[in-house]
Amino acid sequence: AWLACDAADEDPVRFLAAIIEACRRGFGRPGWGEDARQLLRLDAEVTADVIAALADDLERQGRSQILVIDDAHLAGVNGMTALDLLLAYRPPALQLVLATRVDPPLRLHRMRANEEISELRDDQLSFSSAESAMFLSGFDVRLSDRDLAVVQQRSEGWAAGLQMAAISIHDAADPAEAAHRVELRGRTVAGYFLDEVLYHQPPDVVDFMLATSVLDELSPGACTALCGEGAATLLEKVYRANLFVVLVDEEPRTYRYHHLIGEVLRSELHARDPARERLLRKLAATYLADAGLVSPAARQLLAAGETAAAFSLLRERLIVDFGTSPALGSAFDADEVRPELFAGSPDVLVLLAADLLMHGAFERGSQALALAGQATFDADRQPELAVQLALVNSLYLYGTGQLDEALEYARRATRPAIITDELRNWVEAIDAVEMLCHAYKGDFAATARLADALAAYDQTESVLEILLPGAKSQAALYEGALGDAEALARSAVAAVHRSGFDRHYFAFHSLRAVALLAMEKRDLSTAADLTERTLATLVAGRPIFDCLAQLDRARIWAAQGDLDGALASIPAARAALRSDHAASFAEADELEARLRLGLGDRAGAETLARRLPAGRKLVVSATVAIAARRPDDAARALDNLALLAVSTRVDLEARLLRASIALLQNSPQTEALARDALSTAERYGFVQTVLDTAPRLVEHVVSNSASYPRSEYIAALITSVLDARRTSSGAQHGRLPDPLTEAELRVLERLPLRLSYSEMASDLHLSLNTVKTHLQHSYMKLGVSSRSDAVKRASALGLL
Repeated sequence: AWLACDAADEDPVRFLAAIIEACRRGFGRPGWGEDARQLLRLDAEVTADVIAALADDLERQGRSQILVIDDAHLAGVNGMTALDLLLAYRPPALQLVLATRVDPPLRLHRMRANEEISELRDDQLSFSSAESAMFLSGFDVRLSDRDLAVVQQRSEGWAAGLQMAAISIHDAADPAEAAHRVELRGRTVAGYFLDEVLYHQPPDVVDFMLATSVLDELSPGACTALCGEGAATLLEKVYRANLFVVLVDEEPRTYRYHHLIGEVLRSELHARDPARERLLRKLAATYLADAGLVSPAARQLLAAGETAAAFSLLRERLIVDFGTSPALGSAFDADEVRPELFAGSPDVLVLLAADLLMHGAFERGSQALALAGQATFDADRQPELAVQLALVNSLYLYGTGQLDEALEYARRATRPAIITDELRNWVEAIDAVEMLCHAYKGDFAATARLADALAAYDQTESVLEILLPGAKSQAALYEGALGDAEALARSAVAAVHRSGFDRHYFAFHSLRAVALLAMEKRDLSTAADLTERTLATLVAGRPIFDCLAQLDRARIWAAQGDLDGALASIPAARAALRSDHAASFAEADELEARLRLGLGDRAGAETLARRLPAGRKLVVSATVAIAARRPDDAARALDNLALLAVSTRVDLEARLLRASIALLQNSPQTEALARDALSTAERYGFVQTVLDTAPRLVEHVVSNSASYPRSEYIAALITSVLDARRTSSGAQHGRLPDPLTEAELRVLERLPLRLSYSEMASDLHLSLNTVKTHLQHSYMKLGVSSRSDAVKRASALGLL
């Protein structure tokens, strides 16, 4: 696993989160380190408990692992403090490799004494004379032994320095003389690059490199905008000459400067001609804005000191251009921007918040929004600002899963009597947020109404073909119109791939719908693949997406028979919302109730059911009552449900539950009710919902299949039941999907003795924090939340 640090890793929480993500990708374990990540979110600090949880996961990996941390010096003292803790808890199978320009503030002397560290320093990393000669030959530079010795001595065998030397020697009239000028020490790299590499190039190349250094990415179009005709040819020439230009994308040909060299070039440009630097940044901003890259354009204007122009551009173009570019970065560096600098300027703060929130920089965007809310302004005299603030507030509330509050904000948003084209984009964005709120509340009629209204405007293809059908697919899925949901979602996904919007958050809704439809058909591998893809690429900085994707992952795990793992992941899904009263918690509550019911915790399921909205409360209450063999209670709940307006999904659930009640009562109506429910399920394409809602009824159908008409659907349902039995057989026979470690079992065995944490720690010769961590892991794996429940569950599984 490989992690390249940057300055933001001085925050130990971020640093450790980055290590977890690097290990997930490098070790190919998407769920790895979840316990530690949950603790990080809860505590917002790196504690011994967090590190112990991480060490446990590393130990469970069961094979040798290597974690490389590159540019570790950028993590600073605070980041190294977290790393020092990890080293203390590190299992023997983990090898840690640090690449750093300075000695890290770790216990190096102690590790040397214990022979726990191997150090590769400059003399071992530097190229030998033979290696340097081989390297230089790649640049068609061949030197005598004497001249090579000079280059070797002065470059100290540093590879990047040798590359600079190779370029300057290759282009020199007298290579031997150039070799003797080589001087590459740590503090003179910038000077050497400028004197011996850059200024030995032809004047047009020098001018080109300095001018284009202001660009984040070097495309032929952008370079031409800054340097005129012939820039595309110069770009290829610079790349072929190995002048520290890196290819980013083969098609179209896009490059960037090596980070260090880019910094040197920009510093030189600024020192030589700051006025030209400002002009170049303005030209870059114009090109980027014309290309629909508004946030990068605003970033160039900010760097040029044109703050007013940057915010004016965002005000005019941010909304519409956000929907036209498949991959946008914010105009602001989320790690450096300081919203408090704009306190008292609500017009600036609102734009800052909008840009940051839309581009996934949720923390900084929230800060800017809070400051904007504290500023006072006259809504009658500044109606545009009132609309912009309404959008950003509703966007924030939607993003944190507070759907009812977001809808209320959107409804109360004042629409001015006269709406300019610029302001119309903001008003339509409010309607789009309102549409998404209705979609995730499962109100298909309201979602479709707003989607149709938005489509009537002159919308971009990405809105028409991706966002609107994606939102409608979600609402159709919740309502139970699976055919409509599939047609809408697949149409949107095709547009996502066609337009390159795979990483744009517009893609989330349709990809999620396709994943859940696959799960409904019990194509669990496809569902899992799509859900992991959305978790990896689309949820960053968007709490509601993070929460929903994690809940979807839990649903898939449950369908695979891993009820314990699914239950253990629910707290992380809730924590993702960063709110304590989000409407989206209802999905988490219902899923947890069903999981607890599946694990035999009926009391816990009933408690959670009471927190659900009216319709869902009645469905889940009836389900719990049937599991508890209380048919009369279940029937009363369904009678009350009949008084409400119900969707296709709820109607099916009610039919399945009525058949389950009849089965429980040995009623002669059981088969007729079952046939009716299954006929409805077949008509709409439900499979997993049938298994989840009426497991006893489905088992009855399997056992009495001769009594039911032969059909492809019944055959598929029976196959699904047998598949579900196989996937959950481990749990049914007392085996946890994620087994307890020996250390966790030792702590668990002390629970029936009613020892305190301190007494258990003393008895086991462990620290108090380690005992707490082991118990926390045990509770999560067992799917319980108390000592008594842990004892009961472990006893039932034969672990005690």
